[in-house]
Amino acid sequence: MVRILHRVRNFIEKLSFTPTERNVVIALVGAFLVGLGIRFVRSSGTGAATFDYTEADSAFIRLSSNPPPGRSEASEQDASPGSDGGESGAVLPAAGSVHLNSAGKNELMSLPGVGETIAERILRYRMDHGPFTSVRDLLGVKGIGEKKLRRLAPFCIVEN
Repeated sequence: MVRILHRVRNFIEKLSFTPTERNVVIALVGAFLVGLGIRFVRSSGTGAATFDYTEADSAFIRLSSNPPPGRSEASEQDASPGSDGGESGAVLPAAGSVHLNSAGKNELMSLPGVGETIAERILRYRMDHGPFTSVRDLLGVKGIGEKKLRRLAPFCIVEN
């Protein structure tokens, strides 16, 4: 590289640049050569690190195929979808399930996505319409739609 800079300096002297112009051109050529060197070193490396997702994918599939706590595979296969208000079939009570017809405000607030206001609406709906006959009756409560019902159904029990 020193040879190249020396040749550039000789070439510039023949072009009759002033000493300041000569130094600027030499600095620019030097910076260009350093940049080329850095680019060459980076491109000759191993490149971007790659990640093998097969282990994570297989763990996801394994966990997805196991029923969540509180679900029974046999009862899901035998039951018709939506018979208890859930979309995926019969759901056995999960640990910490809430009995919709006897739960108080604090118990209802332990459900995912249910705050104080929704809990009060559920209690008011139960007082106005009587006991729930299925989990799907929660759709009559203002603020509970299909999406929220899907989140709540595995944790709700309606006593017969």
